[in-house]
Amino acid sequence: MRFSGHASAPAALIGGIVVSSSPAVLVHVSEELHAEGPVSERAKSLVALNNLFSFLIFSVALPFAMLTHENSLGDVVLLPLYRLAGAAAVGIAVAWLAVRIAHLLGPDDEHYRFAIVIGAVMLTLGLAGSLGASALLGPLVLGITTRGLETRHVILSRVGLGEGGDLFYIILFVMAGAEIHLQGLGDMGLAPLLLALARCAGIFAGIFLAASLMGIDEKQTLPTTLLLVPMAGMAIGLVATTNNLVPRWA
Repeated sequence: MRFSGHASAPAALIGGIVVSSSPAVLVHVSEELHAEGPVSERAKSLVALNNLFSFLIFSVALPFAMLTHENSLGDVVLLPLYRLAGAAAVGIAVAWLAVRIAHLLGPDDEHYRFAIVIGAVMLTLGLAGSLGASALLGPLVLGITTRGLETRHVILSRVGLGEGGDLFYIILFVMAGAEIHLQGLGDMGLAPLLLALARCAGIFAGIFLAASLMGIDEKQTLPTTLLLVPMAGMAIGLVATTNNLVPRWA
């Protein structure tokens, strides 16, 4: 982005955003093709890490972008820290509560597990929104903490979205498509194309280098890299965050 002539602040924000990968695409493709094994499991872990790193990089770059937007030094330093720490605290607290409730369920209460997951997500979003914390990091921390606290995997391993789950994926792709403004692509020059190529090259180089160091077969490495290419809905959320906090670079 700097090579394309953009300032350092928006370039850093964009760099953080494009680190993210799409868990929705990965999960849906895996379910549709009935794919199970080391490739899909490894890809799921990498996608989760990508999204976590994406948010952290974005949070580090955000204060520098806010400095260019006539914000006070206190807002620049404390606001991103508060949004990050608040979301982490909310996610951890709700995860602990959800796991405690799930452990109280008996063998005949399996149908309540889906309700617990939906309730935990909605509670996390509600608390994060009310407290002014990040509604993107909160659910991510919720998932990570829930898996860490589960000793018997009583929630996540037994819950599926069912037939209605396709609706969530459709809505996500419609939202992503609605963000593409074809009439504006010509005004951006080569920046979008260079960004897409650089992102793909970085994913392929990083995964293949790590795979060679760990002795992973190339037949497993290539599909893993391809599964990391789709961008996350979180990218749309981070752009919206930029729009709210730093409208100049939105």
